Amino acid sequence: MLRILYLTGFYPPPETANGIRAFYFVRELVNEGFDVVVVETVSKSNTYVGGFFGERVIRIPMKSEGIIKRPLDILYKVLVVGRTLSKLCMRYRPDVIVASWPSHDSMLLGGKLFRELKIPLLVDVQDLSDYYSRMAEKYSLMFRQLLYDRIYDIICQANNVVTVTEPFRKVLELRVNRKDVSVIYNGVDVDLYREELYNLTYRYKSSEEITGVFAGDLNWRYHMLDRIIIATAIAIRKYGKKLRLEILGSGKLQKYYKSITEALGVSDKVIFQGYLERREFIKKLISADFGIIGRPSINNLWITASVRMTLYEYMAAGLPVFAFGPQTSYTKYLINKYRLGLYVPSDNPVILANELRKFLDYLDSFDRKGIHEASYRYNWRILSKEFVSIVKQTIK
Repeated sequence: MLRILYLTGFYPPPETANGIRAFYFVRELVNEGFDVVVVETVSKSNTYVGGFFGERVIRIPMKSEGIIKRPLDILYKVLVVGRTLSKLCMRYRPDVIVASWPSHDSMLLGGKLFRELKIPLLVDVQDLSDYYSRMAEKYSLMFRQLLYDRIYDIICQANNVVTVTEPFRKVLELRVNRKDVSVIYNGVDVDLYREELYNLTYRYKSSEEITGVFAGDLNWRYHMLDRIIIATAIAIRKYGKKLRLEILGSGKLQKYYKSITEALGVSDKVIFQGYLERREFIKKLISADFGIIGRPSINNLWITASVRMTLYEYMAAGLPVFAFGPQTSYTKYLINKYRLGLYVPSDNPVILANELRKFLDYLDSFDRKGIHEASYRYNWRILSKEFVSIVKQTIK
């Protein structure tokens, strides 16, 4: 039996984009007969929470997110946890190491084991965190330089490299001078949506209240939820739209966002549903009339080259999509390619409200069945098999 040491930033629970991708890849690896040990390197779960398919899970907590303490936490992982994982590898003898980015911890630990134990390394680049950090200024300049130089060096030396979008692949090819980077998209569990969508009728009456949904982690301002709430309020007050917005997710900014709805007098129209279990989440999306996604409209490569996994969830639910962000955007490309909805190259709430009004006026013209069918290319069941194929190539 072939053995895999899978280093990931997050692994469910809770659900995160990074963790969901690992979840489906690990499921397929186990189905293919691999023995898998998952190491969650910045865990927010209890350490005793195990796996789902027979995989073993080691959960290492992130001790601090502070601008000073977080670098110390990373250093601790590399020096102390790295020694422990080296001993584990000597006993477990993995045939390949998978390291995902994020997290930084996963990449540095994977690089350390690859270098010291000569175990084949497959890197899964899901985020270009260095471009995001330029926008957020999360770490000191010196630490960023050392950290990202080391991570790109690991990507350069790895046996195989996978990433999530074609623009990410182009960036990596230029940064590390290699032409063999594979793209395996993020995705969605289409099969779960098919069960709920069976015999669903999409049409709604124009006199009824329209329900939009925003799904996301309320810990991050770059989702632009404040702009979404303000635009929704303007659409209701100025244009007289019968509109309701449901927010699916939770996080430390929820109180702040609720205060905006209260100040604008739309707390009865903007409803915070909190974190929902998977089945309830799917039902909420399917029962809505459209989904909304936002990003800052700035020319930052992390924003322009990426796409939120939420877009694939909206697609599987057959939801027309109202999205906004920078002029150049991979999200914009997908929306136009599959005719998913409307993309607005701005994050100005007044402009968004006006465009939202127009979008709602012809909402019923979108082909929801066609939008759902476009999600088949992003089915986790198919994408996971592509990943297993690359794992096997890495072992040879």
